[in-house]
Amino acid sequence: MDLAIDMHLIPRRDSKKTADLTRSRMKSGTTRFERYITARSVKAGSRITVAAARMPALADTAGFVGQVINQCGRGGVRIRTILPDRELFPVGVIGVLERAGVGYLMPCPNTDGV
Repeated sequence: MDLAIDMHLIPRRDSKKTADLTRSRMKSGTTRFERYITARSVKAGSRITVAAARMPALADTAGFVGQVINQCGRGGVRIRTILPDRELFPVGVIGVLERAGVGYLMPCPNTDGV
């Protein structure tokens, strides 16, 4: 199965201030958000979320990408290719994908060095 992995920010407008919330630019009337990593099927006509993990504010992105990949495996999903979004460029994420033995395809900026 080919999967797209993405990070989502879900706005929180309540007054509860916890260490799990991350701050970002103002969007939808708030600067506090919950962060999630999701893996979704990219098969035409079948866009379903296969796995998801809530990510605390200071958590390691690579670890949570690995957690989502493990959830897919436990659910019986065999991953052929992962299509990570731009915010998942860190070297640690690439290392997790290579150790998991899955192919990946990342968008790259069109610069002289690429």
